[in-house]
Amino acid sequence: NFSPMLRYRFLSALVLIPPVVGLIFLGERWFLALVAVVITLSGYEYANITRHGGAQSSTGLIVGFSWLALLVAYYQTPNLLWPGTVLFTFVALAWALFRFERGAQMAVVDWAFTLTGGLYLGWTGAHFILLRGLSITVDGQPVDVGLGWVVIALSCAWIADTSAYFVGRSCGKHKMMPHLSPNKTWEGYLGGLMGGILAGGAWPWLAGLLHLSQPLGLNIWHGLAIGAMVAILAPLGDLGESMIKRWANVKDSGHLIPGHGGMFDRLDSLLWAAVLVYYYAIWVI
Repeated sequence: NFSPMLRYRFLSALVLIPPVVGLIFLGERWFLALVAVVITLSGYEYANITRHGGAQSSTGLIVGFSWLALLVAYYQTPNLLWPGTVLFTFVALAWALFRFERGAQMAVVDWAFTLTGGLYLGWTGAHFILLRGLSITVDGQPVDVGLGWVVIALSCAWIADTSAYFVGRSCGKHKMMPHLSPNKTWEGYLGGLMGGILAGGAWPWLAGLLHLSQPLGLNIWHGLAIGAMVAILAPLGDLGESMIKRWANVKDSGHLIPGHGGMFDRLDSLLWAAVLVYYYAIWVI
């Protein structure tokens, strides 16, 4: 029998996955809008977490820089990222200086949390846009391969996370990092690794059925490597968010998604998956 929490998780996934997949398929500004909404909500939740811990990071600066990073990735103008990052750093410092002068003793910590939030959510989040924008030229014609790469990244992360969840619930005994995440076990982690490898290994076969193998340049070894890489490293995103939540003494980043918590709770490991798959695609394949 499913527990109430598990039912909520299942129903939330059932409702959310179809529109998300639809927007990924549409691409272009539809996908940009989806990522912008997700990053904005995550930035708001991140700032709230830091406030629970006694800090006061700037939601406006975090979200503002995140939007800049997403637009730079979408319009492919990387030359604007350097001055934009410098401007973000300096404006955040000026904001902290004025707050410190007015008696905010945590202003230095606030500045650090603001910079971290903008870079972590905005800069890494922009890799979703970079990944979706990948294309190659075949017989002189551009071919969209970004759709395939985004679906591979998300599916490997989701399947690894789901496998870890069920294996950990059923037979997890050895705590992985009890101070950061008391419910995570080594058995669950290994279950997630197996799930990620199976998902990655299945993609060359699925890509062949969809006539995507040649454009993606995907073979069984690449699929296994991607699945393993995502399953091994993406949980660090989850643990990183857990570290911030434990510091602030909060359980979830929000209550937006029943059974899952907040948007940041769902995004944490996906950020890593997008970055890992993007650089594997452009550097290895």
